[in-house]
Amino acid sequence: MRPSQQWTALLTNWRYLVPLALNLCGSAAFVKTLQEADLALASPMVNSLTLAVTWLTGWLLGENVTDARTTTGILLVGAGSFLCMTA
Repeated sequence: MRPSQQWTALLTNWRYLVPLALNLCGSAAFVKTLQEADLALASPMVNSLTLAVTWLTGWLLGENVTDARTTTGILLVGAGSFLCMTA
């Protein structure tokens, strides 16, 4: 398969385009947040919430992510993020 055919196949496949679009939107939101927010707060918040978003996405896609340790970690991340926002 030629490279142009590979690109065409990728760009016409919704299973490739949807995650790509979501990833690009997340990257744009991250950059916008870093431009407008306090860097000492925004960067750790976004990086820590990546774990929670990844877990939620896996759960929505039907993956078995109901491990007690994972759930506890997500709750702790959420609590820590809440403390950072309110402090």
